[in-house]
Amino acid sequence: MKMRRLLSCMMALLLAATLPLTAFAVEADISQGNVAIDDTYVSHTKDGAAQKDPHEGSVTVIQSDKSTPASNRVTIDTSAGSTVNVTLSGVNIDTGTRGGAAVEIKGNGDVVIELDGSNTVQSGDKHAGVEKNTIAPTDTDSGS
Repeated sequence: MKMRRLLSCMMALLLAATLPLTAFAVEADISQGNVAIDDTYVSHTKDGAAQKDPHEGSVTVIQSDKSTPASNRVTIDTSAGSTVNVTLSGVNIDTGTRGGAAVEIKGNGDVVIELDGSNTVQSGDKHAGVEKNTIAPTDTDSGS
């Protein structure tokens, strides 16, 4: 009987030790303000207060107030050799009146963008909805 109990405990421990550990993504609400993501932190507004939360390579951008498009922007800035995974989950961003890209990617690192649900990103004049900035546009750029 003791041997059976010991074996059961050992199997349970072995099973628990082999389960993959899942790192939860930090969630940032574009309705509340701009979202800035770098290699290790996401800066955003939560409940009216500025937040800077560490992330482990994954950030999910949501939009709690879907009644009107958000005019806030998502900026992702990565350094060479790093990868940041960003999920846009049901966002509707329109920066047309504000200018600039709705989602701007800077730096030399890798960015993986996943789209969950229905997402819309619309930007101002001379900017793409999702834009990788290497050179700032000028007034003479044709936008093509």
